[in-house]
Amino acid sequence: DKLGVQKTAAKKLVRVLQLIQKVTKRYCEKTHLFTGINRYWIIDNSATVLDDIRRINYRNTARNMEEFDFSTLYTKISQEDLKTKLMCIVEKAFKGGQNQFIRVNEKSASWTNNTRGSYCVSKDMIKDMLDLIIDNAYFSFGDKVYRQTIGIPMGIDPAPQMANLYLHYYEADFMEHLAVEHYSQAKKFNPTRRIIDDLNTI
Repeated sequence: DKLGVQKTAAKKLVRVLQLIQKVTKRYCEKTHLFTGINRYWIIDNSATVLDDIRRINYRNTARNMEEFDFSTLYTKISQEDLKTKLMCIVEKAFKGGQNQFIRVNEKSASWTNNTRGSYCVSKDMIKDMLDLIIDNAYFSFGDKVYRQTIGIPMGIDPAPQMANLYLHYYEADFMEHLAVEHYSQAKKFNPTRRIIDDLNTI
């Protein structure tokens, strides 16, 4: 049934987007090495922030630290913009390598050009998966059924990955333009970290 297809696609999309995020992180680490500008703010836990604090305290250059929270992250995003920006990141990840497919298994995903004997997705299939999941987010309230038409679909498996990559698109774009216009100011944003919708900058 349609719900079963959606659930299966959502679970596979988690692993696909996790792989895309890893590729994006590696690319940003390389550009950081060559340009001195950190375009990747995503972290999984607070260890990186604690390291940043220790480093800046050792140098005795700390001035202030700010924390921010996206109070309406999941509910205010245009779904068309969400799909467009996610596909921009997906296309960039595919462009950076030789493989044209992602093999998805029960626990992970990997790049491949051999599609025999396993479940593999192409760039176009990822777009179809995003369309299916985002355009068909339904939930019930009382005796009524509603379709979510704005924001990241609530309660779906790949929601954290969608949020991370969507925000990364804008963060990387911001840092890229700032580095061109005010390089020294852009460097001050290097120790900025984000866990989903919580932002910390020193």
